[in-house]
Order: sequence, then C-alpha cells, then structure tokens
Amino acid sequence: MPGKNDRHTLKSRVTSILTGVLIFIFAGVLQKTYQSGSLLNYNLPDDQGQSQFSEKIDIAAIYSGTITKNSSLYNELMSSPASREIIAGITSRLSRLFDLRRSRPGDSFKLFMGTGDTVLAFEYMTKDWKRYRLDREGDDYIATVHDIDLTRKVKEKALSLGAHLVGVAPIERMDGAPPELHPRRLLPEVKSLISMAYRINRGVQQLHLRGPSPMPFSRFAGLEPRVRLDEMALDLANFLEDMNYISLPIPSNQYYYQEKGTGEISHKHVAMAAGIGRLGRGGFLVTPEYGGAVQLVTILTNAPLLPDPMLHEDPCLGCPQPCVSICPVQAIRRDRDRVMVMEGKEYRYGWLSYLRCLWGCGGMVMGDRFYALSDLPMPKLEEEDDAEKVRVEFLLAGEKRFPWDRSYRGAFTYIACSKCYVICHPERLKRK
Repeated sequence: MPGKNDRHTLKSRVTSILTGVLIFIFAGVLQKTYQSGSLLNYNLPDDQGQSQFSEKIDIAAIYSGTITKNSSLYNELMSSPASREIIAGITSRLSRLFDLRRSRPGDSFKLFMGTGDTVLAFEYMTKDWKRYRLDREGDDYIATVHDIDLTRKVKEKALSLGAHLVGVAPIERMDGAPPELHPRRLLPEVKSLISMAYRINRGVQQLHLRGPSPMPFSRFAGLEPRVRLDEMALDLANFLEDMNYISLPIPSNQYYYQEKGTGEISHKHVAMAAGIGRLGRGGFLVTPEYGGAVQLVTILTNAPLLPDPMLHEDPCLGCPQPCVSICPVQAIRRDRDRVMVMEGKEYRYGWLSYLRCLWGCGGMVMGDRFYALSDLPMPKLEEEDDAEKVRVEFLLAGEKRFPWDRSYRGAFTYIACSKCYVICHPERLKRK
C-alpha cells in the first residue's frame, strides 16, 4: 500500500493537473466570451497594442520589459531609448499613483516612443492586474489607473446575471454629451460606465416581421428585457458596492421624461462608448453579434475599470439598409446624418424623424405593416425631431384614438412597429 507521503505526492499531482485543465478551460471561455481587447488588451502583441493608440498618437516604437528579482523599474528603463530626464519624470509621476518600493518581480511595463526622444505614453502592470498609465498631453502626463482583475470579475458577474454583451467606457468618452444627459449630473464622481445588452428572442423577431400579432413582441422585446436589465443593473451595482465602489444603476428607459421623450442618459451612446456596437442608419445601436435587436442598460461607478476599445468599423457599410425600406412612414432617411465626436473622432449615424417614428410606432397609422387601431393625420412640423413639440401633438391626437385603441392602452401599451431594428442584422450578411 502506498505510504502517506506517496498519497500526498499523488494528491499534489492530481491537483496540479486539474488546475491546469481548469485554467485551459477558463482561457477558452474568456476567448469566446469577451470582445476583442476587452479584458487583457495589455497583453496583445505589439502590432495590436500599437493599433489601440494609433488614432490618438503617432507611435514610432514600443519598448517593453519585466522587473526581475535584482532589478528595479528605474534600472530597466535606463536600458530604453528614453533620456535620463524623461525617465526621472516618468518615475516621479508614477510614484504619485503607485509606491515604486512595492514593485515586484514579474511586474511589467511598456514605453510608447514617438519620433526623436519623446515618450508618448507609459504603462505599468502589476502582477495582480492593476494597470497604471501615463499619457502625454502637452508638456505633462495625464495619469489613469485601471484594475484589470476587478474588470474581469465585473464582466463575469454581468454575464452570470444574464447579460448577453457587456462593455466598459471611461467617463471621458461622454464629454460631448449635453449637460442634461451627462452621467456626471447623476454621479459626479463617476469614473467608469458599464453597458449591458440583452438580445431579443429570434422567434419573437420573426413573428413580429410576419405580422400576425403585436403581443409577444411588446412583452418579450419591450417590457420583459427592460425589467430584466433593470434587475441585472441593480444586482451588478450592489456587487460593486460590496467592494466599496459607489455605483448607480440607470433604468432601462421604461421610465423617462414624458415632456422630453428622453431617459436619464442615452444608453445607446454609452453602449457605443463601451465598444458594444455603433449607431447605425436607423439611429439605434447595431452590434456585431445581434444586429439592432438588443435592449440596453447602464451602470455608473467610481470603480477604476479597464475600458474596452470602441468599435470603429461601420456596420452599415455594404448593408442594403432594410431599416430604411421597411419603415412605412419614411422616418429613416439615407441622405441625412447626425454627427457626434467621441474621443476626438467624428462618427456619423442616421438622422431619424421623431415625429414620423412616434406616429408610426405609437399606433397612429393603420396599414399592412402596422398593428394600429387608429388612423390619425400626422401634423406638419418644421422640425420633425423637436421632441417636446412632437410629444405634445402626439398626446393631443391620442384623445381622438378609436375607442378600442384607448381601451387597450388603458391596460397596457403595445408596440405598433419598431421593425427597423428587428430587421437590422448585418452580421448575417457576413456569414453568407
């Protein structure tokens, strides 16, 4: 019979093997689950790492290294092309964020060099997955701290709660938001925004496009996903607060300002900032995985989360844009765009007639493409995207709805159209 030491050795070997298998499986799950660069973008190859910054800064070379047992960050940087003066400046600014005496073997760094002797950015990564970054701005450096391990835990939690997509954006990407929709209005100390997406059931989508009934779509594409997203957002916010990070869930737009037709923030703009998708021709978010058929929610937090890269590819390029042709009231136009700036880059997406969209989706136009019980003339407005004027006209016209229509809307609200984002599936075109 084997002795106690033999059994202990066998147990250790089995434990090591199982640990290795679990790590292998977990790595595979990460590869399938997270969007490209969303979790471990620090460890991307240099050519991919450089592409993350190429739109902001012109990188000539990347110098990387690892702290060894008998070395220090200063000594390692002395082997780089940077001058002593620049190295002293980097270590001085980094010491305000991180006690360099706590540097350990295995910590790593990257130095992004410009032309000549200029340092454009510097990253320091600890073994426990905290990233300290300095970005050159004028004659000084802007410092940021990201907790990669915390980001991983947050994303795992979001997926376990039922989210189909999750992304993180830094608050700076929302600098162009109007004051009444800016996240800092709600949480002044916000550092990160978490966006979660919930996909719409494909069977519900197909039924909605065929047209027999509006009820499954109204319930399972409108109300139910938003209820679930609100619950997920509250659970994820509490998960962060259990780790002492103030977090604020924002309702998934079933609660909004009636007079303005807006929610507390723009979930679709946050989702774009978090790399989940891009705003497309129909003015809604288009994701690489599920097209436009998603609902969204946002959590604001002061946790130092690692941002996801934005999606720069325009999903509408090469698409026949069925969202335009399926709209019976011509609310979406091919020849008119909106423009916004995020992180210094200009993005274009489709202009939407709020008047026509509300009249059609609100059940004011009868036809073979709508689930409407009333047919009321659409008012003529000079500005069809003036939300306040449009909503006043919509509410006044609502008093003239057909009696059965008023009866239905007293019990619940059905969705009369919204087919534009259901028919939007550019990801299927790529599979053909």
